[in-house]
Amino acid sequence: MQELRQDLERVAPHDLPILIVGETGTGKNLVAKAIHELSPRLTTGKFVEVVCANVEANLFGSDLFGHEKGAFTGAVDGKQGMILIADGGTLFLDEIGDLPLDLQGKLLQVLQEKKVRPVGAVKDIQVDFRLIAATNKNLKRMVDEGKFRKDLYSRFSDFPLLIPPLRDRKEDVIALAQHFARTKHPKRKATLTAEAQAFLVSLDFPDNVRGLEKLVEAAMLFYAKGSEITAQDLMQVVGKKRSIDSLESHSGNSRKAGSSPI
Repeated sequence: MQELRQDLERVAPHDLPILIVGETGTGKNLVAKAIHELSPRLTTGKFVEVVCANVEANLFGSDLFGHEKGAFTGAVDGKQGMILIADGGTLFLDEIGDLPLDLQGKLLQVLQEKKVRPVGAVKDIQVDFRLIAATNKNLKRMVDEGKFRKDLYSRFSDFPLLIPPLRDRKEDVIALAQHFARTKHPKRKATLTAEAQAFLVSLDFPDNVRGLEKLVEAAMLFYAKGSEITAQDLMQVVGKKRSIDSLESHSGNSRKAGSSPI
């Protein structure tokens, strides 16, 4: 993580397209925000995040590029797309591997020409933004399989930042957990007992930082007395989640064998 921080501080001031690679829940969006906040674009534009996995394919073009009034059925008003909103700032495309192939080509054209044309428009609009992309997929394999454009991949693959999963950096677990305990409910400013810290280090956290955050918050909300979080508080959260996962597995949604419930 110290190496990642150093790399982040090196690339942030330079207007380079960046690819952030890491499993779900490792905090790729936080790294992207940090790059924007350490760059000159902090004062010239916004940080605009688009989660590609959450956008309906038939609406993606409109969301990304915008549209003119009457461009299609239901377009009763014009809409400014995310690319134009990011003008002067940073456009963060989270899970870019889910971007449809046809829109990959249009995005590449925007990057090359620094112009965007909203759906239904007849003129291009000049645009200037920094692209940061993130993925939890193997984009190189997707390129080889014809699922991701090689020319788009080459635009940002030269400057990758890798976020290791939490199970490979156990030394960060306690610091992160203490941070969440202090900040999730500031009035309580909770602390973790030594036994609670030892229990956390024993977990694998397949959901990474997000899973750790949810575990600490749930323990504070439902079980912890006062401002101290004990190992028993955390175990009760884990036990409850195991019970729910067991019900899901009996319904046909079986968990991957050997995985931790957190």
